[in-house]
Amino acid sequence: MIEILILGLFIFACSAAVLRPSWAFAFVFVMYSFEQALQSSGGLFLARPYLGNLCVAVSVGVCVAHLAIRERNLFYGYANYASISIVVLLCWAAFSLLWTPSYAAGSAIVIGGLPYVVLFVFFVPLLVSDIPVFGSMLNKLMYLGTLILLLILLSPNFNFRDGRIGFNLTAIYRSNPLALGELGGTLVIIAALFRVGASRWAFNIWRLMAFFVGALAGLQSGSRGQLGFAIIIAIVFYPVSRRIKSLGSFFATIAGLAVIITGVLVIASKGLDIVTLSRWDATNLEGGAGHRLRNILDLMAAWASHPFAWIAGLGSNAYSSVSATGGKEEYAHNVAVEILCELGLLAFVLFVSILFVSVKNAIWLFRRFSQDPAERAILSVLYALFFYQLSLSLKQGNLWNSVALFCLASIIARLHFRVSSSDQFENDDDGSNSDLEFDQREIASSNIA
Repeated sequence: MIEILILGLFIFACSAAVLRPSWAFAFVFVMYSFEQALQSSGGLFLARPYLGNLCVAVSVGVCVAHLAIRERNLFYGYANYASISIVVLLCWAAFSLLWTPSYAAGSAIVIGGLPYVVLFVFFVPLLVSDIPVFGSMLNKLMYLGTLILLLILLSPNFNFRDGRIGFNLTAIYRSNPLALGELGGTLVIIAALFRVGASRWAFNIWRLMAFFVGALAGLQSGSRGQLGFAIIIAIVFYPVSRRIKSLGSFFATIAGLAVIITGVLVIASKGLDIVTLSRWDATNLEGGAGHRLRNILDLMAAWASHPFAWIAGLGSNAYSSVSATGGKEEYAHNVAVEILCELGLLAFVLFVSILFVSVKNAIWLFRRFSQDPAERAILSVLYALFFYQLSLSLKQGNLWNSVALFCLASIIARLHFRVSSSDQFENDDDGSNSDLEFDQREIASSNIA
C-alpha cells in the first residue's frame, strides 16, 4: 500500500511540476528523499537509480520551457553577480583537474555533479519571478516534503542499522540517511518561520505536523548536524520573520519556541531505540566533530606545504590523495576549506564574495519589505534556508553537491535585481528609463502560483 502511495505521489508531482513553477521548485528540493522512497519499493527505480532524478529534471525543464515561451521577461535578473561568480568558480574547479593528483576520482565527482549544477544553478532560479511566487513554492515544499517523509517513516522497507534509518540498496550498500535529515531540517525551518495569516488554522495545523515529521526524520536518520543546525537557525531567524514589539515579548517568544521544540523532540524521540539515541550523546558528538577536524587539518597541511597551491590550489579532489583518510573518504566534508586548499586563494576570495553579496542583497530586501508581514516571513525562510545550506556545506559534502546553497544565492540575487529595478522603474518620474527592458506589469502577471 505504501509503495502505491509513493508512486502515485510521484506521478502527481511530475504532472504538477510541468504545469506550475511552485511545484517544480518543491519537486527539486525533495528529489533526493523522493528518490530513496521510490528505490525502496524495488523495481525499475532501484534497477536504474538515476531514473527518479531524471524525471525531476525533465519535468522542471519542460516547466522552464513553458515559462520561456509565455514570459518575455523570464531572464531579467538572471545574469547577476552571484550567478556568474558561481559559474566561474565551478569552471575553475573543473579546470584544476589538469594538475590535481586525483584526476580519476576528481573527474568522477565533476562529471557526476554536472547534471545537478545545470538543474539547481541554471534552471531553478528561473522559476522564481518574485517574492510571493517564492512563498507559494515554500508552501508546496512543506506539503510535498511532509508527505514524502511521512510515507518513508511508515514504510516497512526502511529499517535501522547503526542507529540510522534507511534501506538496503544492495547486500553491501544502504541508502543515505543524510538526505532524509536534510529534508527534515528544511521542514523544521519552514514550519517554524513561514506563515500565511493567523486565520488559516488548517495551515497552522499542517505546519505543526511538518515540524513534527521533520524533527522525527532528523532524529531517526541520525543526522545530528542537519537537525541541530535547523533548530538553531529557526530560533535565530524567528525575529526576522515577525516584528518583535518589545524586548520582553522577544524573549518570551524565543522561550515559547524553545519549549515547543523541546516538547516535539522529546515526543519524537520516544520511539527511538538506544542505538539511535546514542548518536546524540556528548561522546559521539565530540567524536564526529574531531573526525571532521582531522580531515580539515590533513588537507590544510598539504596545501601549506605547496606554495604553488596557495594561488592555484592543489586541484579538484586532491584530498583523496593527500589525506590519510583519503582512501575511505572522497573529500574533506568542508566546502570552504576545500575551495581554499584545492582551488586556491583567488577562488576562496571569489567564494567569500558570493556569500558577502548574498548577505548584502538579503539585507537590502529585508529593509525594503520589513513592514510587510507576508513578504517579511517569506524572505526570512529564504535567508534561513541559505544559512542552513551554508552550515551543512561546512560539515558535509563537496563543492559539486553544494548546489542547493548556490541555487539559493542565485535566487536572492535575482530577487534583489528584479525588485530594485522595479523600484527604479516606479520612481522614474521623467521616463528616462523608458528603454529599460523591464515591464513591471508583465512581471506581476507572471506570478504563477
